[in-house]
Amino acid sequence: MRAAVLGGTGPFGRGLALRLALGGAEVVIGSRDRRRAEAAAVELGRRLAEVVSGGGPASAISGTTNREAALGAEAVFLSVPFAAQESLLREVGAALADRLVICCAVLWPPGSRPETSAAEEAARTLAAAGVRGVRLAAAFQTVAAGTLAAPPEVARPAPPDSATPTDAPVPEDSATATADSAAAA
Repeated sequence: MRAAVLGGTGPFGRGLALRLALGGAEVVIGSRDRRRAEAAAVELGRRLAEVVSGGGPASAISGTTNREAALGAEAVFLSVPFAAQESLLREVGAALADRLVICCAVLWPPGSRPETSAAEEAARTLAAAGVRGVRLAAAFQTVAAGTLAAPPEVARPAPPDSATPTDAPVPEDSATATADSAAAA
């Protein structure tokens, strides 16, 4: 899969790009400034190579303008703050037609606009611009940039303790007993 991370030079975008690349996606970082996107891609390519055993594919992450990134992608992630979302959508416009677009923005401050969401606002902006065929989703609103940027061994759960067999049978009433003892405490 080829994924574009628009606004991908910020902390959240860089972390998301790294995670997508670690998952096997070909990632294109988009930015208003092509050089900034290319520099971010080089930096993340180095990090990817450090993380992936035996070296990583340096070409797994590249950088370009937001519009060019969107044109070549199957999935497009909007990784800009909500305040910048409308201008980004106007910038890339028709490049998002017939694409899966994932809105990662959060309305800020919380409760400031309880009648809508960032994804709903993205849909309105795209419709007003006449962009058709967009499949819009919302995701990652509760994932911090620091979590995405953390080394994989820090961000993923630790493996089960080797002293505890994972295939051992669990007594049928053990969950009930645990719940009962917690309630009694």
